Amino acid sequence: MVTFKRLISSIIVFALFSQTVSAGTFWIDTNADNDPNTCVEDETDNDNDCTFRDAVSQLTSSDTIRFIDNENQTITFGGTSYTMSVNGVTVDAVTGTAHTVVFDGNSSANDGFSVTGDNITIKGLYLYNFDGEALTTKAIDITSTADSTTIDQNVMGLQTDGTTVNANTKGVATAGNDTSITNNTISGNTVAGIVLMNGATDVTITGNKIGTDTGGTLDK
Repeated sequence: MVTFKRLISSIIVFALFSQTVSAGTFWIDTNADNDPNTCVEDETDNDNDCTFRDAVSQLTSSDTIRFIDNENQTITFGGTSYTMSVNGVTVDAVTGTAHTVVFDGNSSANDGFSVTGDNITIKGLYLYNFDGEALTTKAIDITSTADSTTIDQNVMGLQTDGTTVNANTKGVATAGNDTSITNNTISGNTVAGIVLMNGATDVTITGNKIGTDTGGTLDK
């Protein structure tokens, strides 16, 4: 009887572990901004079938979105916000070699990124031209439901040369808890670079260049 109980326990444990979904990586290999539902997790074949919007729609907890190495990418915004609602996700344009990743807001009135989940990281992007609404449009909007958001090493409001202004209305706004805004360049934005909304708590702002070029020497 003891052996039988141990066997049943082992089967249950195995079944639980077998249902665990491991974190994966989506590799963005096209500038298109539609959702054809053709992204395959962990596929790196660079065959122009994985859009950023498609990857966002397929995310599961703790996944990462990265961008193909050795290719500069400019994604022209398709009009609706990228809603980052899945916990633990990282958008990473820092890791890798020889690429810059641009999100051109195309003068949309909608926010670029809408962060609603927990433990979301966005790093290494150029974000500009989110300026369709004169007072409210934001490159990144961190909502009141978000907890532990990291915005790191992005450039908001400047082109990839680091000096030419291409403004957003606002760079990043947060109403969330435990937001870290670090090591970004946030410049040229027509209303504000960083906005702390009502309800924002435990916000860390450090190491940023605000109102300058990426080198930190020219007013922008």
